[in-house]
Amino acid sequence: MGSFRRPVGPLPSAIYWRRRAVLLGLLAVLAIFAILVINLGGDSENAANEGKNPAESITPGPTDDSSVIDNPPGGRDEDGGGSGDSEGSGGSGDEDGGGSGDSEGSGGSDGSGDGGGSGDGEDGGSAGGGSGAGGAGSAGGGFDAGSDGVPAGSSMAACAAGDVELTLRSQERSYAPGERPVFEVTAVNSGDRDCKLDFSPTSTVLTISAAGGGASRWWASDDCPWTTDPILLAVPAGSGVSRTYEWDMRASEPRCATPKAGTAGAGSYEAEVSADGLATARAPFVLEKA
Repeated sequence: MGSFRRPVGPLPSAIYWRRRAVLLGLLAVLAIFAILVINLGGDSENAANEGKNPAESITPGPTDDSSVIDNPPGGRDEDGGGSGDSEGSGGSGDEDGGGSGDSEGSGGSDGSGDGGGSGDGEDGGSAGGGSGAGGAGSAGGGFDAGSDGVPAGSSMAACAAGDVELTLRSQERSYAPGERPVFEVTAVNSGDRDCKLDFSPTSTVLTISAAGGGASRWWASDDCPWTTDPILLAVPAGSGVSRTYEWDMRASEPRCATPKAGTAGAGSYEAEVSADGLATARAPFVLEKA
């Protein structure tokens, strides 16, 4: 024990203490290395054992039937996009498209109502691209029967010259360059009972001519009409019914032939309306210079 504390030898004691410290350090390093090797070996063995025995899969338990929603959202029984006996998408009832009821197509119905369609509706025929009751007609458009229309087979008496008079009014006395002339055709019934009058462009004909008449005829509603079907309107007793035309200042030719003239220039013109059995009405107007 005394030799351990006091090293004996030819060298100084400090050298022996250094040698002992180095030896102790080497022993400590070897001990740490041995501990690490033992721990790593244990972890590898545990991982191998876990790979041989995988965890059991989790199987869901029985489902409570009371929590299952049988009906899809929407508040009704549906099959695809339609319902009932529909063949379209999103329709309802007995339909073939997006309409309702027994209609066919997309909201269409048999016949026509007060619009510009043709069929067995209450408007007495077709009026092409109308713009509602009292709409304006032109060389490329038209008006419909609207609420004044009567069915083609109506028993209402036809208007006669003794009771009904046609009037024609130009909306303006003169029109600025580029401004389209507008005319109002009115049937006035002075009789004591309602009657019906065909306002179609081939029956109640509006003609526009340069002042002087003759070969100066520019446009007529029956040259290239938007419809050849009747537009029967009811003319109330003691009252009247009106429709308006808008002229695009272009010329027209019978049977939709190519017009010889182009656009009407400045000058004086006269509009004239006539119908079978009724007196002709006229209205002058002027197209101003640019």
